[in-house]
Amino acid sequence: MKHLLRLLAFLILLPLGLKAQTLPTDETGKISFTEVVDVPNTSKSELYTKAKLWIAESFRSSSAVTQFDSDSLIIVRGTRPVIIANKYAANTANLRFTQKYYFKDGKYKFVTTDFSPDGSIIYDKQNFISPENYPIKMKLVRESYASYYKGAVEAMNDIHNSFKVGFSKLISSKNDW
Repeated sequence: MKHLLRLLAFLILLPLGLKAQTLPTDETGKISFTEVVDVPNTSKSELYTKAKLWIAESFRSSSAVTQFDSDSLIIVRGTRPVIIANKYAANTANLRFTQKYYFKDGKYKFVTTDFSPDGSIIYDKQNFISPENYPIKMKLVRESYASYYKGAVEAMNDIHNSFKVGFSKLISSKNDW
């Protein structure tokens, strides 16, 4: 029975480790999602305005998260809660991130990067390790880390995709009030 439980735990955690290896990184090794989207017949100023609208609708306070704002680049810093759980308790941690939105006539680029649990450590392929490589052997600590790791990976993907999906809807919507 003990071996069966170990095998089951291994099979559950195996996809998490594989996911860690496929997280995109930039040239410095930081976990970073980048996407360039062509939007024919759309001006740079229209893309900028729609991005400002998306930021205002998506964050509690757009002025609090906006770090830089020009007509060709907006930088925001935000947080996303991540659940940490084991069989005895659950808690929430914040995952910090940075998004950069670049605009040109007919296209935009957005980069989601600088994922950090506390603002001092930026996740890269060296320090965001999969649960099976986690060095601490205490079961509850490992369970908690595996829970955080899974939640953080989901949050990273969700943070990036929320802009992609939400912004594309704004761009395609007609302002026909």
